[in-house]
Amino acid sequence: MYSFANQYITTNEFADYIEKRGSLLVTKDSSVFINRLIETRASDHLISYENSILEKKYPEFRYLMNEFHDGMLLLKYPARMYGTE
Repeated sequence: MYSFANQYITTNEFADYIEKRGSLLVTKDSSVFINRLIETRASDHLISYENSILEKKYPEFRYLMNEFHDGMLLLKYPARMYGTE
């Protein structure tokens, strides 16, 4: 059906998507129905893909996420870090 950045969706995958999300769109025109679902699916797919590569695409974001992760560990295990258990 469509592809981008080595990502693609097959007709069968789109049919499954229609089964899950088709009832959210109400229209009597079948071409409008299909076109809107294709646009919605492609948009969802693209956003999901972009979210998956944020840390590769933006090194600063990766560093920020690592700092956040490390900070959460410090909050979770402070006694172990400072030997006060």
